[in-house]
Amino acid sequence: MIKRLIEYIILILLTIILFFLYDDEIVGMMLVMEIVYLPVSVIYINLCKLFVNVQMKNLQPVVEKNEKCSILFETSSKAFIPSVNIVLNIAVKNRFTGKSKKIKLRGKTNGKNKNEIYYDVEFNQFGSVIISFDSYEVLDWFGIFSLKKKVEEKENILIYPELKLVNVEVKQSTRKFITEADYYSTYESGDDPLETYQIREYREQDSIHDIHWKLSAKNDKLLVKERGKPEGCAVLIWVDFCGNSKDKKSIIESIEIATDISFSLLQEKCNNVVSWYDGQRLKTVNFKITSLENLYQMLNEILITDVHKLQEENSYALNDKLEKENYSTVIEMKSNGIIKINDSELRITKNKNKIQWKKLYFEV
Repeated sequence: MIKRLIEYIILILLTIILFFLYDDEIVGMMLVMEIVYLPVSVIYINLCKLFVNVQMKNLQPVVEKNEKCSILFETSSKAFIPSVNIVLNIAVKNRFTGKSKKIKLRGKTNGKNKNEIYYDVEFNQFGSVIISFDSYEVLDWFGIFSLKKKVEEKENILIYPELKLVNVEVKQSTRKFITEADYYSTYESGDDPLETYQIREYREQDSIHDIHWKLSAKNDKLLVKERGKPEGCAVLIWVDFCGNSKDKKSIIESIEIATDISFSLLQEKCNNVVSWYDGQRLKTVNFKITSLENLYQMLNEILITDVHKLQEENSYALNDKLEKENYSTVIEMKSNGIIKINDSELRITKNKNKIQWKKLYFEV
């Protein structure tokens, strides 16, 4: 604005010089128009600022990494002003990495009718992104002068990582590992007498203690009650958020690998727990992953978790969890990029600083 005002003053001074040099009517008319333009322009953009309104509406609160996302800005006017040029000042910030960029988006109003302005953005980094609509500028007819109007609207977008299957081998010792469970298998029988898996006809190898005598009498044939199999979580995936700004890249990789391990275990019908210590809320966050819905619920929480420096609290939280609960396998995703499986370090293969997903192998 100041730069344009200086340019405007220089233009008037040049026109005055030309007027005195040539004493021409056309130059005189130009000088009058230039002098009048400023007050008329100021009145116009002040009226526009008074009547024009712009709102931000996020159409997609959740998107996947490398997927395009559309942000909608809706313009309206309380009075009929044919078409007003506006510039929207937007900031996009990844709240985890702290990386941000500022965008100026040009658009127009449509009289008293509502008009829509779309901003398409593609995120190549997953996490929680804040879209800030700080202000917009109302421009005059030629875009020379403008007035800024503050808005300060914010929208949060969650960028999910792409779910990838990694090579995971679930050992029989893990599948048979006995843990406390609130639910039972829907595809396999077990040995818990308190829960019934299914009722079926008697077979020779069945125990006489499993015969359901009441139902057998009603159906005139021997029926057996198959016992339920408790489905606990034998695998713990611990994500370490304790570190500094230099560790953010490796923590991001840890979240992505942890998500893919959890997803791959789920495909192998191996329930698991994803946990971490939240330094902001000073508590351990736990998610039992028994379905894809649980996995997305976990992502909603983990993607808004910040890095902290509470080393003692972080270590205590993990040790306390391992003392109270039993797991066949504990996978630690350290903030420095190291992965530990039951205290054994696992090396991650990288090519040009990128993880080689096909070469990842986990035995749990």
